Amino acid sequence: MSAAPALDDTGRAHLVLAFGDAAHPVCADWAAQAVRLDSPLEVHAHKEADRSALAYVDALLAAATIGTRVLVVGPARDVRRTVARARWAGVLPGELTVVALQDDVIDVFCPHCAATTETRARPGDTVTCGDCRRTLEVRDHVASWTGTFLGSGTDSEPRDGAHSLPVPTREALAP
Repeated sequence: MSAAPALDDTGRAHLVLAFGDAAHPVCADWAAQAVRLDSPLEVHAHKEADRSALAYVDALLAAATIGTRVLVVGPARDVRRTVARARWAGVLPGELTVVALQDDVIDVFCPHCAATTETRARPGDTVTCGDCRRTLEVRDHVASWTGTFLGSGTDSEPRDGAHSLPVPTREALAP
């Protein structure tokens, strides 16, 4: 992908959160747009959206001021994780621009034990929860607050004595 979506020219500043080498051309395009708009633009690049990067993202989002537009680019899994953090921080959908470059690995949330399983599945596939071992069907639904695909149980009984748990907090879902 060489051409990035247009910057929101109503934004007072633009915060770019980029993941992986493939994000560089999109960042360069956004930087050129910012120069033309005479708009401040900060780029923060990370290899992946791991715990360290997401903690840094949390700090950046906490320091952002009204009018800041948040732009996220990288592999879809990293983008989903970062957008979830932005939503938790109060960033509205209209303040976000998202570019998912590839979608190879996904996180699936188990509603039975509240665990998140990393997998290469697609919606409609079945996977085994890495924690309670239930068979889950991957739904075509990504929770904007967690960045995870929803799994729904295909087993009638939990394995290994697992029981349903309440929806976890953001901290519990951090990679």
